[in-house]
Amino acid sequence: MKKHSFSYDYLFFLLFIFTQLIGVVMTINTQISSTFHLTPFRIAAALLLSLILAYPLSILSGKALAFIRTNNPLSDKKPAERVRVFSGKRNARKLWLCIWAGIFILWMIYFLAYYPGILAYDVKTQWRQYFGIVGYNTKHPLLHTMLMGGIIDLGEKLFGSYNKGVACYCLLQLLIVSGAVTLILFYIHKMTVSGKLLTAAAIYLILFPVWPFLGISTTKDTYFAIFFLLSFMALLHCCRAGITIRNLLLAAVSLTAALLFRNNAVYGVMLAIFLLLIFMIKKSCPRKVFLSFAGVFLISVILAEGTLGQLEKAAGARPGSIAETLSIPCQQIARVYNERENELSTDEKNQILAYIPEKRIRKYKWQLSDPIKKYWDVDLVQSDWNRFLRLWADLGLQYPKEYLEATLCNTMPLWYVWDESIVSVHGVYMESEVKDVTDGKVTRHSLLPRLEKVLSDAYSKGYVLKIPVISLLFAPAFYLWIIIACGFLILKYRRYEYLVLPVFLLSYAATLMAGPCILPRYCMNFMLCVPLLIVCTGISIRSSH
Repeated sequence: MKKHSFSYDYLFFLLFIFTQLIGVVMTINTQISSTFHLTPFRIAAALLLSLILAYPLSILSGKALAFIRTNNPLSDKKPAERVRVFSGKRNARKLWLCIWAGIFILWMIYFLAYYPGILAYDVKTQWRQYFGIVGYNTKHPLLHTMLMGGIIDLGEKLFGSYNKGVACYCLLQLLIVSGAVTLILFYIHKMTVSGKLLTAAAIYLILFPVWPFLGISTTKDTYFAIFFLLSFMALLHCCRAGITIRNLLLAAVSLTAALLFRNNAVYGVMLAIFLLLIFMIKKSCPRKVFLSFAGVFLISVILAEGTLGQLEKAAGARPGSIAETLSIPCQQIARVYNERENELSTDEKNQILAYIPEKRIRKYKWQLSDPIKKYWDVDLVQSDWNRFLRLWADLGLQYPKEYLEATLCNTMPLWYVWDESIVSVHGVYMESEVKDVTDGKVTRHSLLPRLEKVLSDAYSKGYVLKIPVISLLFAPAFYLWIIIACGFLILKYRRYEYLVLPVFLLSYAATLMAGPCILPRYCMNFMLCVPLLIVCTGISIRSSH
């Protein structure tokens, strides 16, 4: 076995095992509301065990990959057998439409159970902004606020009730999501001759309930995920079929649209540009390819920011709060105050309590920053950034363990595959158990109440997380580790032209670490892309020399 190949396998398993053991250490014998603690001994023990276990797993994975390369079910189709994804023969188009219609009809049971749709808590602010109760601000994407409000308003005018307006919005979105899933299946069909693989992908994409749930949800994440998926597929097509102006244009347009539906995604794209430029230092990397992708990313950022600026000016929107940005620092300071209060000086306590009342900082939750950041005095922070940063840095130097624990706890769903903290935040995938967010204009009227109760109990109470193996499909970390594994395989087999794909996905995932919590709906975009990445990585391994 080549030394560099083994080192990639070993490094991946070392990282994976160590993080999972840390997750176990932080959660074992505790309830979900307990406070977690790391000790040097526990960290050292986890590291030692990881160093030992990673070795045999690396050897086994090397043998498994060697077998897959010689007996690969992901065999690439011959050029003559390929059909362009966005065109194709008439029969292919008919089949595409039939499958699309079938998926949409199947998913209608979710719409009927939650008629007229799932109105999450974010909608309250957006609803009031669109209907003029409050002024616009940039906390939520303006384009989504206007799109959602416009469709609901139009539906009310056409059919006489806001319930039907919401139903129109959710049906349109469900139609789009079912179309996106169908597109993924057809792209996999064009890439591989494996019927078993296509069947497995179809079962996952059609029957996995997260897609219809988010299809009938009014959150911004659904439209963002769809446009993100389209940009990923355009990048994938560039990697496989070569860079063309058409594919680069499609990637730029779809990525620009995606950035308009999620404010912080722009930072992920900027990170992707930086990483691509770093990889260009390596001589064997395709510099022209990476430079083309970096150019597409930069153009998308410029177009999105310019469009957002015009939307803000047209709507007279005020800047949103910076509280979201302060999520991790606020959690770190709050954890120090609650865990080390007796060790803090009077001056340090006074400085902390100048930003947040004591009764509020006592409400610290390890998995969610909302109870803290919601009451943090952001105006005071903005009036004197130096004072806040000095306090944050001083406490961090004194209590690095608490800072590390706060960060790990808040981001646990991204790296620990058996995490269940998402249930204590807003359920597994649904956020339908909320108070009225439309000032009484829209009311839930389930057409399948028994099914609604079964689904609500299964997902909001986390029962699905008790099912072995299946529960992994509901864990954002499971998908993230698959992406990381694909990245390591691409590096191992030196198929550097495909490296942009995991870099693109991981760069976005990195932005989630700075947020108030990790909700699965935030991860819908890269979860949709994972089946495509798996197939593409397998084919690239097969064709490597």
